[in-house]
Amino acid sequence: MKFLLFLSITIVFFSSCEEEPNKIVGVWYTIENYRDMPYYFEAHLTDTSIIVVNQDKLSYVASYFVKSDTLKQYVKSMHWPFQVIDTINFRLKISKDSLSLVNFSNPEKFSSWKKIDKVEPSDFLSNTSENELLNQFRDRFIYNYLNKTTNLNKEILLKNFNDNWNLEN
Repeated sequence: MKFLLFLSITIVFFSSCEEEPNKIVGVWYTIENYRDMPYYFEAHLTDTSIIVVNQDKLSYVASYFVKSDTLKQYVKSMHWPFQVIDTINFRLKISKDSLSLVNFSNPEKFSSWKKIDKVEPSDFLSNTSENELLNQFRDRFIYNYLNKTTNLNKEILLKNFNDNWNLEN
């Protein structure tokens, strides 16, 4: 009898410890001021890694983990991918189709991201189907940024995007 009670308590304990699915896995975008103008950023999040790209280049790569309302990022070197060069803690707020990150060290530094539906995170570091991947990224850049932006020369921005990512115009 004691064994059954122990087994029942153990099962209840471990089932309550199961982690819920990672709600931030996916592709997210934001438009932030960078280099004195609005810039388009995408974050591709898997269960363990983040790859952030912008309209010009690969921004950074990081591994991460989420505990409660905290996201801890381990930013990696672009030259030595396994070397962590910075650790950043964010307060994480998730809603259905958006998330916000507030820097614990400097709460004035924050970003808000919108989820891009039906797009799987991509590995911009591998060469698999690179042209297709970059063309899809360009399509999202046009849809999420250029089509919604005013007072900017869209033709020049698209040309710069194509040049920076080595795509045909």
